[in-house]
Amino acid sequence: MTAETYGPRTAAWQELVECARTLGRSSIKALFAADAKRFERFSLDAEGIVLDFSRQLLDARALESLLALAEQSEVPRWIELMFGGHPVNNTEDRPALHVALRRPAKLPLFAYGEDVMPLVEGERAKMRALAEALHGGKLRGYTGKPITDLVNVGIGGSDLGIVMAVQALTLMVVYVLTTVSVQFLGFLISRLVDYEWPTLGLMTVNSLVAATHLLVPIQSSYFALEGTDDLLETYEKIRARPNPDLQFLGVVITLHDRRTVLSRDIQRQIREVFGEKVFRTMISKSVRLEESPAYKQSIFAFAPNSSGANEYYSLSEEVMGRV
Repeated sequence: MTAETYGPRTAAWQELVECARTLGRSSIKALFAADAKRFERFSLDAEGIVLDFSRQLLDARALESLLALAEQSEVPRWIELMFGGHPVNNTEDRPALHVALRRPAKLPLFAYGEDVMPLVEGERAKMRALAEALHGGKLRGYTGKPITDLVNVGIGGSDLGIVMAVQALTLMVVYVLTTVSVQFLGFLISRLVDYEWPTLGLMTVNSLVAATHLLVPIQSSYFALEGTDDLLETYEKIRARPNPDLQFLGVVITLHDRRTVLSRDIQRQIREVFGEKVFRTMISKSVRLEESPAYKQSIFAFAPNSSGANEYYSLSEEVMGRV
């Protein structure tokens, strides 16, 4: 790119500035009213894909100026260089090799004298092996059970691109993914923001949407029950629409101090409110439990014989009994 081909310095750019001022006083509705064949003039159809730009604030003059800008800034030449493996990424001085990911393996693409397609094909093989292990139930999560849900976390193109790909391959997904559910966290966020959620963080809400069980820890302290109403309200809303399979596993009392009257009173209140949903095991205040994070160790590694570790062992057994 030279000073003459730098976009803002071209004649076409200046023309587009004038087009923007003119079109800023119009509307898409007015442009359609003035041209009955607007869709035909401002759309392209190739290989079964329709590109409709008739609903953009664009007229014939602006379109001609955009095409002129592409020529004056040498877009065709840069496209050719990109597909040729040349270092078109000037910020990192390297090729933009995402084009290799969409290229047939048998068509070489050289960058710095090396054909990168064998590397691409190797990564494709890894992806296929991962997918086959997932479909076959051989890919397991931290519980040791086969993974049954895929959650794509993304916004914008990182969300929409995957959503569109899955929708386009719906028949194949139904046929192949017989035990795997595909979910989209970015998509869910767009649905969830329509609600007036209580004062819970968005990450908490998203976690509940993707979760199978809800376990609520409540500290044995004053005001401990204040926030539970918001949480339970959110739980009911999520069960009503985005995640009807979410189950309320129970409540565990934490930071309990058997020596104080206040802790004992709070424990009684919690059990009165939640009844059988409260686990028998309570997690007591413990110096060992407070120290273990400082050493970046779990309580089972830091102090396996402590009262805190024993209480968590007991709680784990209760939890597994309810799942």
